[in-house]
Amino acid sequence: RGLRAVRKAPAPQEVLSSQRRLIPLYVASGVLTLGEGGVLVLLAPYLASRGLVEGAIGTVVSVYGIASLLTRLPAGLAYASRRATPLISGGCLISALAFMLLPVTSHPLLLGALVALDGVGFAAATTGVMAGLMERRPPEADAGTVMGWYSGSIGVGYAVSGFVAGSVGDALGVPTAILLLAAVPAAAAFLLPAALRAARPLRAAAPETASLPGRLRALVHAPAAVWLAFLVTLYINLVSGVLFSFFPLHGLAIGLSLTQIGLLAGIHGALAATVRFFSGVIFKWISYRGALPVMVVASGVGMATLG
Repeated sequence: RGLRAVRKAPAPQEVLSSQRRLIPLYVASGVLTLGEGGVLVLLAPYLASRGLVEGAIGTVVSVYGIASLLTRLPAGLAYASRRATPLISGGCLISALAFMLLPVTSHPLLLGALVALDGVGFAAATTGVMAGLMERRPPEADAGTVMGWYSGSIGVGYAVSGFVAGSVGDALGVPTAILLLAAVPAAAAFLLPAALRAARPLRAAAPETASLPGRLRALVHAPAAVWLAFLVTLYINLVSGVLFSFFPLHGLAIGLSLTQIGLLAGIHGALAATVRFFSGVIFKWISYRGALPVMVVASGVGMATLG
């Protein structure tokens, strides 16, 4: 009896079946990330070509992360099913506008403002997509599996972006490549809301009874595990931000072409996407509490060895 009471892990075909109605949403999320990842690959070389030194490049790039962080909290608090389309489409179009304006300026303050604008747009769009996705989570799929597929689709976008951005940057020049990439978030502004409408919410939207100050107080008093997850995520994004900011410059300095740099960035994204897709299954067999410290340290050591 005890053995029969153990819940069996779902077979791969069962997992795929439960996720089928969400596949268009995953694909559209990957499209949005393709544009964002492409610009991240090209941004540091572009800033260097405009005469910015390493310290200034780091400052300009850092405002992207700060703007994203400051946007995600209010975007999550403001999310509601009826506001999903303007939140997501608006964020995508803000990123597209930032991409279009980047190649036409060289002033550090304006470049920083446009990078921050992109961070605001991308954060608003992806926060809205994640909230909409959880409203549409199938009953037979646990949250970990859905988040694994979502983060995996984002990883695929980053993987493809490396291959595309590097080769286009070499062929047409970095400013032209960034301008062309503006079409990607513009397309996602239509694809993502369409995918959300096609997969109707399976859960009723929670009534908006709490005021914004009340929601902020609830956040402050969130469990310690929530704040731990926040700090780990902050660290991971810090490491990734440093890697994406300075690895292209390091690659150019040691003689790599943009195509080769994009290829390495694509391999990085592809490996990350593979792990994310199977994370729901992996953490059914491995304790995430034990694996988390090892993975965080391994990430830092891996980046340190690049120097």
